[in-house]
Amino acid sequence: MPFLKVARAGDIPPGQMKGVPLGDGMVAIANVDGAFYAFDSLCTHAAAWLHEGFLDGHEVTCPMHFGAFDVRSGEATYPPAYLPAQTYPVRIAGEDIEIDHPLGAPIS
Repeated sequence: MPFLKVARAGDIPPGQMKGVPLGDGMVAIANVDGAFYAFDSLCTHAAAWLHEGFLDGHEVTCPMHFGAFDVRSGEATYPPAYLPAQTYPVRIAGEDIEIDHPLGAPIS
């Protein structure tokens, strides 16, 4: 799969997240102390966007029912979430954040 530019590193400060439309869904990009992580933003428990939730260290909490996930692995860390979120490899190219995602180029 090709790496796709999804954001600029300077647009997502440490401790923040951004949702990026990709294919028919949304990918969340989280900045944890300067390290970037990418994962499907749709909560695996209910229809809520994780990028609109709360980031605390490596854990994102869903804004709807407060299930939580580890942004590094996608592992569900707190119920009612039990299924993991899909994660994607991230690389930084200059100032750009790129992810390895099978669905193609971001929607503008």
